Amino acid sequence: MAEPHTIPSKLNTSAGVLTPSSGDKIYITAILFTDDLTIDGVVVNGAGPVALPSPIICSSVTTSAIGQIAYFTR
Repeated sequence: MAEPHTIPSKLNTSAGVLTPSSGDKIYITAILFTDDLTIDGVVVNGAGPVALPSPIICSSVTTSAIGQIAYFTR
């Protein structure tokens, strides 16, 4: 059930490296289709699709395609 303070996720709009503003983190809430991605330098082969009940918190993520992940920054 959604909480009153739920932060909506957005989809990545380009393939490649995604890094947040200085001091912020990326919170990955879902991987929407099966493909490779790199999270903080660790390659994850064939990840997804999966909705994450607790987000993956990282400093950077490299996606293989547009719309591969749902995330928010904070």
